[in-house]
Amino acid sequence: MNEVKRQAVAELHRAVTAAEVKATVAVTAERARLEKVVNEVRAQARQEAFALLNSQEDSTEVGRDSAAN
Repeated sequence: MNEVKRQAVAELHRAVTAAEVKATVAVTAERARLEKVVNEVRAQARQEAFALLNSQEDSTEVGRDSAAN
């Protein structure tokens, strides 16, 4: 009886270890995916900010050119 119990506990430990490995892999993959998304959003926000600044500078320069004439 003790041998059966020992084998059952050993199998349970293997199953828990396998589940932990699978969970770690899933968490790592999700973290990488989210990091990629965050980097893409940051890049897009940076591009939009530069575009907005450039458009504001262009409109300011047009105003200065008109005032000079």
